[in-house]
Amino acid sequence: LAVGHQPEFVAGGAQQMAVMRDQHHAGFGFLQGDGQCLAHFEQLKVDALCLFPLGSGTAYEERLRAPGRPVLALGNRLSPRIPFVGIDEDAAMAEAVSELARRGYERLLYFTPPLRHRSEKSVNLDAQLRRHAAFVKAAKGKRLSLEVIIDTRELLDRLPALNADEGRTASLCSNDLYAIELLEA
Repeated sequence: LAVGHQPEFVAGGAQQMAVMRDQHHAGFGFLQGDGQCLAHFEQLKVDALCLFPLGSGTAYEERLRAPGRPVLALGNRLSPRIPFVGIDEDAAMAEAVSELARRGYERLLYFTPPLRHRSEKSVNLDAQLRRHAAFVKAAKGKRLSLEVIIDTRELLDRLPALNADEGRTASLCSNDLYAIELLEA
């Protein structure tokens, strides 16, 4: 969400709002779109940004904050200088894993494609890394077999075998887009 006053777009001095979000979830090609979106907001001279930051690093943060523009980060932390709003990953995963164990699932498959980008310093994986750690922590001490899959092709190749295996298997995805991708596979 970006806010700015633009008389050519909004009548009566109301505030203009725009949404900035990941348009291409699977391949992280959206980082280029992230930059294009920021450039557009800069042209519009927005007053503030409220966004799910996809990039990371000092240069990225400086671009978001320039010139003195307030920024609120949602989901992914950027730095202590930028206020952050997110969910309690530990509580969310503890509840999800406990519910799956209570329902009698024996194996948990955690599908999280963004983790294949762990080595890329320009990609902000804060929420994904916290969510994965919370998943592992929540499953400790439970009699569950765990498997983490970070590649969509691997998941699609493994689905027939997973469906044929003995024991109940539940799939837990790191966000709703990946759950939809799994359901449509």
